[in-house]
Amino acid sequence: MNENVTKALAVIDREEQKGALSFVTREDFMGVTPLYKPEVTVIQLRLPQKQWDNDADVYEISGKYMPKREIVDRIGEATGLVFLRDGCRTWSELREDDIAGKRTVYVSEQQAKKRMSDGSFRTSSVNVYEFDPVLRAMVDYNVIELNAQTKMQKNRTGKTLAQTILEYTKVARQRAETGARLRVIRELTNMPTAFSKEDAAKPLVFGRIAQNTNYILQTPEGRAMASAQALGVDVASLFGGRKLPQPEETSAQSVTENRPETVLPATTTEISEYEDVSGQDAEFSCDAPEEPQNAAPAAEQDAGDSKPDSFEILTQALEEWVESYKDILNVKLASGMNPYTLARDELDSNNFNASVESRKAMIQRIKDFLKIKGVKI
Repeated sequence: MNENVTKALAVIDREEQKGALSFVTREDFMGVTPLYKPEVTVIQLRLPQKQWDNDADVYEISGKYMPKREIVDRIGEATGLVFLRDGCRTWSELREDDIAGKRTVYVSEQQAKKRMSDGSFRTSSVNVYEFDPVLRAMVDYNVIELNAQTKMQKNRTGKTLAQTILEYTKVARQRAETGARLRVIRELTNMPTAFSKEDAAKPLVFGRIAQNTNYILQTPEGRAMASAQALGVDVASLFGGRKLPQPEETSAQSVTENRPETVLPATTTEISEYEDVSGQDAEFSCDAPEEPQNAAPAAEQDAGDSKPDSFEILTQALEEWVESYKDILNVKLASGMNPYTLARDELDSNNFNASVESRKAMIQRIKDFLKIKGVKI
C-alpha cells in the first residue's frame, strides 16, 4: 500500500469516527496504481439559521435538505466527476391539464463519468429531472386546483401562490439541472437526493482518483504510462511488447522519444512571442497556432494514423494533459490569464462552441507553454 493510499484511508477513518457520512469506501482505493492517487474531501453543509437564509448551502423542502447548485458542483468535483458533453442538455416543454392549466415545464438530462482505481472510467446512465414551477408551488401551498382564487392564497409569510410560482419560474432551469446532476452524483456515489436535518449537519466525505503528477513528472515509467493512458492503449504495446522501462535503464529523454506523436499534434509553427521569454515569465497564447501554407489536408494527415483524429480522442488527450501538468499550468500569468482555467473552460460540458479545431488549438497552446517552462514533451 503506497503512501497516498495510506493517507487517504486515515482521513476516512478519522472522519467516520467523528460520525461523518462517508460516500467512499476503503475498497475504492485499494487497487490504485502509482499513476493515480486517491484524494479525500470533507464537506460541511451550512444549514439555514433562519427562514429564507440565503447564506445556507441547502434548500429546505418538506423537512428535507437539498444541496444548492454550487454545492452539487463541489460534490461532483470532490468525486472526480466529468460531465459528458453528449449526455447533458436542458430544455422546456409546454404542458396543459385540468389541474394546473397551461404552463412551462423544464427538463434536464445529465450524464457523467468518474475514474476508478485502475484508471478506467465508470459512466452513469442518462439521468432526467423535470421541474414544474406551478405544480411545485401548488404542493407547497396544499392546493389541488389552480384558479384565480387559489392563486391569491397566502402562506405564513404572506406570500401568495402566484408570487411563489413566479419565483420558482425564475430558477426553474437551474433547479432542473441541479436535480438531474444530483441524480447523477447519487448514482455514482450512492448519495441520497436530500438529507434529513440530522444527516445534513454531519460532515460528508467524498473521494476521487486523481492523476499522480509527481510520479508522472519525476519518473520515466510514469510519463510512459500517462501517454499510454491518454491514447487508450496497453503500456506494453507502447514499447513494442518490451517491459516498462526502469529509471536506471532509460533516461527521461529516451522515454519522451518513444511517446507516440498522436498524444499532442505536432507543432505547426513557432510562436515568436516565446522566443525571448524565460520559463518563469512564460505567457499563454490566446491565439490558435496558424497552419502552414503547405500543410496537407486533414484527411491525408490522418490516413496513416491507427485511430481517427476525432473529437472524443482529442478531448481525452486534453483532459489527460491538463491534469498531468496541473501544477505547472495552474498559475496566474502577467497578462492575468490562467492556462489551467482556460483549458478547463475548453473542456466544460456546457461549452457548446467546442470543436475539433478548438481542441487542437488548446492542446497546441499547452504544448508551447510547457516547452517554455522547460518541460520535455
